[in-house]
Amino acid sequence: MLKKDVMVSSRVIKKDFFMFPHKAIKQLSIFFLVIVFIAAVSYKIFYKTNVAAETGTLAHKSDQTLFLENLMIRNAGLFTLYGSKPVTEFDIEGTIDETEEELQRSYKELKVFLESSSDPAKMELPTYDNFREKWIKNQALLRPHNHLNLWKEWKNYAVLLDPKYRIFSRKAPSGNGSIGLFVNIPNLVYILHHHHSEFSKRTNTDFSPAEVIREIEDENSNFWSMVFQDHYLSGLIYGYGEKSSYLFDWSKKHLSTVQEERKTFFATYPKSKPIQPMIEISALPLPTYFHFGVTDPAHMIYEHERKQILEYLSDKEFVPTLLNDLSKKQ
Repeated sequence: MLKKDVMVSSRVIKKDFFMFPHKAIKQLSIFFLVIVFIAAVSYKIFYKTNVAAETGTLAHKSDQTLFLENLMIRNAGLFTLYGSKPVTEFDIEGTIDETEEELQRSYKELKVFLESSSDPAKMELPTYDNFREKWIKNQALLRPHNHLNLWKEWKNYAVLLDPKYRIFSRKAPSGNGSIGLFVNIPNLVYILHHHHSEFSKRTNTDFSPAEVIREIEDENSNFWSMVFQDHYLSGLIYGYGEKSSYLFDWSKKHLSTVQEERKTFFATYPKSKPIQPMIEISALPLPTYFHFGVTDPAHMIYEHERKQILEYLSDKEFVPTLLNDLSKKQ
């Protein structure tokens, strides 16, 4: 089954998820096995769709298409491509079980998890034969979540990007492993300029936006290492807005040990979301982060941008249009 997937948020994922997505990537949870078994294995029951048809469609989709769907729709990267969001982070390490040994290990982990769960609504443990049968039948449905493979294939395409965009990997700011980043350079330069005093003070650096932007892909850059590890600054570059970034940073210092208090403090506390193998542009979510209701400034901007993005793409072929808009013009 699925080994990692940051597209699912759950009560077992630490509350850093929406300000520091890379931390959630590193937190493997058996909860993912439950979600994927329900969403991918029992997809027909829960979504009333034609699994055979969708399996066939997914089987014929290119890795390039699946990668762009993950980055641009599931991870809301369209707001970085066409909107005001400077940076979108995405998983490049998630994999799915590909061998019998891996599947057996996942089944044992799922069994332990369910046996230790006190949730009265927990799913029943399927037999291993049933578990394996569904796994075999639904390999195509799991393809969108084989992030490691899709990332490798994307790099092989060697798309020559427009200079104002960057799609690259770098070492995760905390823990081990790597993260993927999609960066809109003009949007990021503006944030560095507009909030120059805060970035300078918190990094203790008298910097030039034009200079540090060249270091964005450098894993050894002290400036960017400090930015990604700072709640407030990382919130700004991820496009969460000054208000939400500041208050999230404040809450980490004053409410970090009071889970229920933080739930009531924020209007959008993380909620579980099902994994849907098939996805359309109409399902484009707003960038997800802790904010403070419908009047949150950044949230309102993204609501407007979403309408504009959907209108722009409504009569266009998704992948060719994205590749054209991402690519350097000759």
